[in-house]
Amino acid sequence: MTATSIITISNACNSNDTELNRLKSELLTSLNYLQYPKENDNQNVIAILELKKKINNSTKENIKQLKETINKLKQLIPTTLNKIKNLSLSKQKIYKDILNSSHTVPSIESLNIRIDNTIEKEKELISKKINNLQYVPIEKRSKAIFDLNNKNYYEMIDEYKYLLKENIVTWIDVLPYPNKKANAKNKLLNKYTDLDKQTDEEILKIDQILAKLEAKIRLKLTEIEQLNYPDSSNDPIAANYFKAQLNEADTDDKVDAIFSKQWNAKIKYWNQLLQKISNNEHHQRLLHQLKNTFFENSNDLEHGDLKFLKELYNTYVLHYAIPAIDSLNNLSKNEKFEYIQKINPLQISESEINNKNIHDKLIEIENIVEEAIIGHNKIELTPDQTTWGESWSTEKNKTDPSSIENETTVLILDKLIKKPLKISSSEYQLILSNLKPILPLRNTIATILSLNNIDELKGTSGDQYNKPWLISKDLLKPNAFTDGVLNEVKESQTALHVRKLEKYLFGVNGDNPTEKNDLINKIVVLLKEDIVNKNNEKLNKWKSDILNKVKEFIKIYIKSNKNETKLENAVNKYLNTYINPAIVRSYLDSKNNVDLFNKENELNKLKSSKTLLAWGDDKFVDIIRKNNLSNISYVDEASNVQFIAPYNKDAKRSNVMYQLTVYSFADGNNDGIGDFIGLKNNLDYFVNLGIDTLYLSPIHPASSYHGYDVIDYTDVAPELGGMKAFDEFLIKAHEKGIRVVLDMVFNHTSYEHPWFQKALQNDPKYKNFYYIYDHPKWTDQNQKNQNKEGSDTVRHFFRNVYDAKDPSKNPANTNYNWAAEFWSGMPDLNLNNPDVIEELKNVHRFWARKGVDGFRYDAFYHFFDSKNPAKGNNNKGKEVELFKEFRKVINQEYKNAEDQKVSRSSLDAFMFGEWWESPEGENAKRNWFSKNGNDKALSSLIDGSRWKLNPNVGISWKDELYLIDHLTDKNGQIREWMPFLDNHDVERWITQYRYSNNDHNVTEIPHKLTEFQRAGYEYALVNLLSRGGLPTLYNGNEILMQGGPKNKTDANVREAFWWKNTANNVHFFEKRNPGEVITRKSSTGEGTVESIINNPDSSYNLISKLIKLRKDYKSLRDIDTKYITIPHEILIFPSENSIHDYEMTVRKNEDGTYILILYSKNVTNNSNIMLKSNFKIKETFFSKNISLNQFSSGTEIKAKGTGFLAAYLISPK
Repeated sequence: MTATSIITISNACNSNDTELNRLKSELLTSLNYLQYPKENDNQNVIAILELKKKINNSTKENIKQLKETINKLKQLIPTTLNKIKNLSLSKQKIYKDILNSSHTVPSIESLNIRIDNTIEKEKELISKKINNLQYVPIEKRSKAIFDLNNKNYYEMIDEYKYLLKENIVTWIDVLPYPNKKANAKNKLLNKYTDLDKQTDEEILKIDQILAKLEAKIRLKLTEIEQLNYPDSSNDPIAANYFKAQLNEADTDDKVDAIFSKQWNAKIKYWNQLLQKISNNEHHQRLLHQLKNTFFENSNDLEHGDLKFLKELYNTYVLHYAIPAIDSLNNLSKNEKFEYIQKINPLQISESEINNKNIHDKLIEIENIVEEAIIGHNKIELTPDQTTWGESWSTEKNKTDPSSIENETTVLILDKLIKKPLKISSSEYQLILSNLKPILPLRNTIATILSLNNIDELKGTSGDQYNKPWLISKDLLKPNAFTDGVLNEVKESQTALHVRKLEKYLFGVNGDNPTEKNDLINKIVVLLKEDIVNKNNEKLNKWKSDILNKVKEFIKIYIKSNKNETKLENAVNKYLNTYINPAIVRSYLDSKNNVDLFNKENELNKLKSSKTLLAWGDDKFVDIIRKNNLSNISYVDEASNVQFIAPYNKDAKRSNVMYQLTVYSFADGNNDGIGDFIGLKNNLDYFVNLGIDTLYLSPIHPASSYHGYDVIDYTDVAPELGGMKAFDEFLIKAHEKGIRVVLDMVFNHTSYEHPWFQKALQNDPKYKNFYYIYDHPKWTDQNQKNQNKEGSDTVRHFFRNVYDAKDPSKNPANTNYNWAAEFWSGMPDLNLNNPDVIEELKNVHRFWARKGVDGFRYDAFYHFFDSKNPAKGNNNKGKEVELFKEFRKVINQEYKNAEDQKVSRSSLDAFMFGEWWESPEGENAKRNWFSKNGNDKALSSLIDGSRWKLNPNVGISWKDELYLIDHLTDKNGQIREWMPFLDNHDVERWITQYRYSNNDHNVTEIPHKLTEFQRAGYEYALVNLLSRGGLPTLYNGNEILMQGGPKNKTDANVREAFWWKNTANNVHFFEKRNPGEVITRKSSTGEGTVESIINNPDSSYNLISKLIKLRKDYKSLRDIDTKYITIPHEILIFPSENSIHDYEMTVRKNEDGTYILILYSKNVTNNSNIMLKSNFKIKETFFSKNISLNQFSSGTEIKAKGTGFLAAYLISPK
């Protein structure tokens, strides 16, 4: 005992009570054994000093209690110090200081809770970082996250850095440089893989740097692929040159810089070219119209990309320049030809122009083209100045722009056939070489030239022109053969022979076009069944039929041809030798019942059976002007709407939601636009699939087809059938047990919303509905864009409030500016204004009274957050108070409906938000409750971090337990988990999957998925739907719908469903933006909706079986840890090649049975698992590429083929 301690004890014992003094002495001595961090200098520890005071002031009554406290402290302090060791040094110091001032048991226990929470948060943060390492195998990530429980802070950091390095190395390796061994990759590896030399801040930025670099590389590759110079032979810059530069670029700035000098030179060239062709007043007017059609500001032309400028030029040449020849009748043919050379649509070189013979032939072609175009129903090839965005109008046809070219093509063909050109083979080749792709009719002319080239086709010496081959007009239309095969293999050597075969068949004139098309169809079947199978009796018979029919045609119609044998041998040769089925087979279905998509035939069907309208047609404009532009308040609507659509509570739940763009699904009123009539008529599509919630993208009257610029919140777009059609749909959906969720856009309105139109008229009340101010804060357009400032220069874009027929009637532009997060045409609402909030409450009252079951909130994280200082970003978190208020309004109306005996699916509204992060993080959780923490705000958020665009989808049982734990709120309620593969805003998942597997040939052309692609898509869907929560499908996931590249047009990821029933089919474009066309594109390669549903092995039927399991087994549809089972409980994993535990879902049912679902996109040799011997497979729900083998040790479940899928009911023996 130290001298200091003796003095302390002596001082404490100045009492006449000997026993009390003895106890005090013992306690003071025991303080020396308390292990506070400053244990060698305890008298300076605040806690020790406080305890000494207590001991000195203690009485007989409390001395024993004080002794118990000190004894507990002896146990608690070492435990606390041990926990602190798991923290970083900075946090250790903080908690040691707190510990040194903690002298009571509750204070240290409270400290332990804080330390535990800190450790858990650090573990959660590192777990999240590890989970986001997309290029580390998911099983390795899962194991690392699980192992964090046994590691301290520094060990966790080391583990993360180890995996991060692996992630970086793999990510760099798969960066899509043109050369897989690009020098830039080595630079990146040297720069980013030595993590010990980088600060934490630098490490955090690596993901952003690589993601940005990858995006720039993909964009630049796309731009390089789109380089299509007018005369590549004279252009010194080639795509390979750019690719070589790209292989050296290791930063996004270097990638950006690749095109700088040369690209600007190209733009300058095109500007000069456009200047040349606008050399008179007529042309200047046309060119001005084109500029205004595609650019907000004509000055933007200087900054436009090459691809678009070229399309602009092509449009000018095809629809204006060539027809303009008609106005030059006073000129001779030679003078006309010279004029044509000024715009040079054929891109003929000077040396070739001097060839008099070719000169004459080209004039003849031009005259035929000219006569056909000018003679086509008196087409007036000048812009219709009354309709924004239209490039032409005709007396006969004002629907689809492509119809002009198609019908004109037929006329050109007729004229060329009736007046065949007498040319030799050498002349034919020379002319053909001069018909560059800049003229869209080039292929048509080239085909007819070849058909009339008797020298080539008949194999004679050259002067037998007395009997040219004739073509039936019916056979000029594209067919399944040309669309399904030639378009896809046009660059291959095989295609040349396929084209020649087609020419032979077309070249034989016959009175029965159907018979010829039958031949073509037989050839298609022959190709897709694979000629290698020579023993197939049916195929051999068809081959014989084709040859015999060709012989018959030859004998009847070409009797004078002495080279019949040569022609017959040629056809036979093409059929048996040159057509390579391996090339064609990937584009054709191997089953006879698959429909082949023919774009023109399908469009002709629609035109003959429907009155196709554009989105924003005058018919719809009139309705919006009448019903919506004056609807300034929603009070009346909310008060007068009736309770309708009672919900069928007996319907089984599946907990599967389906996002649908109504305009893409099914047309019900023959105008070519998907609507609620078509949706109601085809509701069984979703019922049979098992969907119980339809989440509809915006349905309100809006300025754009996508609906995110709302004009009236309490109405339905007339293009979608209007309110009556919606009501009938809602009633039927509820009868069938389907809940309906609406997408609500409250961050902004349309420029055309009556509130904003009032604001522009200087109405003070409605100016306060927005963040509107008198003068711009920035003059530079880039700064305006960066700071989200809108300007009053966009009225001409809006057909409902702009009078295109008489622009003088339109109000002058104001000087007003406003906060606009997305663009000037979507002004941000002032959600700080109580009047606005009251109107939005009325909107909720209206739809809740009707019976709408829930609401999705678009871009809600921008409600009070903007770079524009007029709106500010200091009110983050206020949105939860809005959601609390909205929920009260909705729930009250649900209760009112139930009181009126109109049933609702729930008395608590389902409200969720758009989200691009994980749904269980702290940022997400802030949206669950109001600020006081007691009132519910949002129900949940979509999971923007897992399945979306991730080619390696999946989640282990460990991760799922972690997720559920973090989705559980303070009241014990588990918030809905809402994963999805893709939606209207992102690339289709299958596109991203193809990119990740080095398949960059993603186009709008009909594409039949390969076996590998199909396996990947089905694997992702089964994985998504095999666990609890609210997984969400989007437009056609279940029928493996695809989409062209989103960077070309958003319409590519919103393409229409393809129905065999023509009445359902959708085809429309947006009036104000004709480039946005919603129609059937790449997904048609999979066949029609009906053919897919009727195929028992289709993806639709696979998904419907899985969703039925969700309905039948609560363990699959509910998100609850009690159902999640460790796979090893019922399975044995024999080897490294075993099916992995992240390729399965195992759920334990309440009756003691188990559900086992297997899924994988790949199969290695001997991939298998063993069911333990005390379990058996009671029922197989579905199985694909799986075999079962019985052994004494148990049942072997073995995978085979490309990908496997299965679902079993397992029970104890």
